[in-house]
Amino acid sequence: MVAHNLLCEVTFWQAYMKHKRLLVFFTYGVSLKTWKDAGTLERDIALYKKLQEKGIDTTFVTYGRTYDIDIAREVCVDVFCNSFYLPRFLYFLCLPFLLYIKRIKFDIIKSHQFIGVLPAVVTKWLSKKKYYARGGYVPTYFFKAERYRSLKYFLRYIMTLCDELLIARYADKICVPSAEEKRYLCKRHPRIQSSTFILQPNWVDTDTFAPNLNVKKRNRSIIFVGRYEAQKNPLLFLESLRGIPDIEATMIGSGSLYADMVSFAQNNNLNVNIYKDRIENRKLSQILCEHQVYVLTTSFEGGSPKTLLEAMSCGLSVISSDTFGTREVFADGKQGLICDLTADAFKKAITFLLDNGEFRKTYGLQARRHIESYYSLDTVFINEYSLINELLSI
Repeated sequence: MVAHNLLCEVTFWQAYMKHKRLLVFFTYGVSLKTWKDAGTLERDIALYKKLQEKGIDTTFVTYGRTYDIDIAREVCVDVFCNSFYLPRFLYFLCLPFLLYIKRIKFDIIKSHQFIGVLPAVVTKWLSKKKYYARGGYVPTYFFKAERYRSLKYFLRYIMTLCDELLIARYADKICVPSAEEKRYLCKRHPRIQSSTFILQPNWVDTDTFAPNLNVKKRNRSIIFVGRYEAQKNPLLFLESLRGIPDIEATMIGSGSLYADMVSFAQNNNLNVNIYKDRIENRKLSQILCEHQVYVLTTSFEGGSPKTLLEAMSCGLSVISSDTFGTREVFADGKQGLICDLTADAFKKAITFLLDNGEFRKTYGLQARRHIESYYSLDTVFINEYSLINELLSI
């Protein structure tokens, strides 16, 4: 009934929203080429393609040069890029005025991440149009823990803090992926009204990442997907495997800890295949479907970690750490298991799921349904469309 009402609302407002244009400011330094090189271009523009079908056209404001124009033609989107060949920071500062000089038309403004939002805020000031800030994660939380590591990290923390202050002061709506990020920002910025926040989770391609009954599961198999960096604790994952009999583990990612991981696995005679390069999504989906249990040993995440959502979408039973940005993605004991960030806790959870096929099956089925209900593109699209409608009607 709720989904039906939302769809009716979308249909009702479709006529009103005809010929409206959304101006999307990219993260500082990011271009369409960045998305294409990362293999995420089609996925990242999918939401805007659906908006276009309902009468909302999008202009992407990027930091690419003329090559972004060629990429935009390939995927049939509009782009405003640094065709002026200005130094990046000068382009960043001049963006609102360049948009004005080029007479770029728009009805509403969006920043794609909480990084480099100044041009979006200045454009809001100049145009008096509504502005909403979308954050797939909250950068200050990430940089705060590392700001004393080096001058570079400290400066990045200061920059993201300035962005956060601008968003808190000037955004008409703030989109965050979970209630945990909302609580974090409300505590840091008490003047922000609760109604300003919109919970808009990161979404997963449920068609690409889907259960595949034609793929045979490997017996007692476990998979880890993530960067080989301290935040993700890949060595803790390997440590949790010690002493579990007859396992077959896979690790997919890249990062500075790769050599340490290989050495640890060899020294402890662990049966683990460690990839060191990125894997294309369709192949990753197949590899996920070959495994029985997915494990995420992260210290913190940004709301709804992509690899966790992808594993759940493939119908795997999952185990995740009880940490910021992960503990609210699913319900412990319903769609998977949440445990303390210790090797013993993960070892216990892994052993339980490997030894109990019925629980694995139940958790996997519930995980897939949970993703379809809350993290699919269709769900995120309805939320986004309704938000745009709300801001345009104010």
